[in-house]
Amino acid sequence: MVDPSSRENSAAGNIAIPKQSFLAQNQLYDCEHMVFNPWNCLPEYRPLGSVSRMCLAVYLASRQVRRKLNMVAS
Repeated sequence: MVDPSSRENSAAGNIAIPKQSFLAQNQLYDCEHMVFNPWNCLPEYRPLGSVSRMCLAVYLASRQVRRKLNMVAS
C-alpha cells in the first residue's frame, strides 16, 4: 500500500531556490527597499471601501516612520 503522506507520492511540486549572495551595494539597497503594496496594481483590482482607504493611510504613515527610524531617505 502507498502512503499518501510520503514525499515521493506527493502531488505538489517543489521549487528549489538557490542560496543568494548580496555582495553588491546596489543589491543590498534594492533588497532593503522592496515593499508589498496592494494598491500597486491595476485600478480594477485595487482594494475597495473606507476601511481599505484607511489602511492605505496607515501603511503610508508606518512606512515613513519605519524609514525615519532606519535612517533611510524617503
